[in-house]
Amino acid sequence: FSDCEFFESKGKPDEEGIHCFLAQHLDSPKDDERLAVLAFRGTDKDDPSDVAYDENFKLEPWQKGGKVHSGFAHAFAEIWKDLDPPLRRVDCKILFTGHSLGAAVATLAASLRRPNTLYTFGSPRVGNSDFIAACRDVNSQRYVDCCDIVTRIPLREMGYEHVGKAYYIDRKRRITFDRNALWTGLDRIWAAKEYLLKYAWKLGNLAARELADHAPINYVWAVSADQP
Repeated sequence: FSDCEFFESKGKPDEEGIHCFLAQHLDSPKDDERLAVLAFRGTDKDDPSDVAYDENFKLEPWQKGGKVHSGFAHAFAEIWKDLDPPLRRVDCKILFTGHSLGAAVATLAASLRRPNTLYTFGSPRVGNSDFIAACRDVNSQRYVDCCDIVTRIPLREMGYEHVGKAYYIDRKRRITFDRNALWTGLDRIWAAKEYLLKYAWKLGNLAARELADHAPINYVWAVSADQP
């Protein structure tokens, strides 16, 4: 990439708040080879502001319609004022992406400025059904790594839904598209049992696959090895 800008929450220490970068490859004379990528950092468990964003489950009205997670909306607002002007100047193909909290904020950004494609990894649910309807024309690839617990919160019973169909990474690390709930449920049961027997007891490993499958590196391995 020939150009890269970094953005972060205002009024917070450098290591806290929302962080993202906008990278552009503009050197090619061919329009179809020019590309911009907007990438948001995921949740940092050592950053108290990230934890506060994640735990604020209240739904609040969203400017493009519907209601969204209040914590994610507040995180988005901390960075959008600085980020929106350079996004408006992008005149080539652009992709939005993020992991975890970053995936949620990328989804909110995509609801306001449509990217060519939105790629999310380990995304929580972001808004209600009316918000999902407002995002129906967003070209989205939402990757879900098997037992990843974050992709199942906030709960549907709280009024939340997901944007777009899921690209599901099964227990054998294969990517499948739009599987039904019964199939994924059974796959997750087998995956959790296998993890308990083979990995959970080993020093240094996470105690449950529901936590291990949220790790960014596991998404990288799966997506690098296979394509839907």
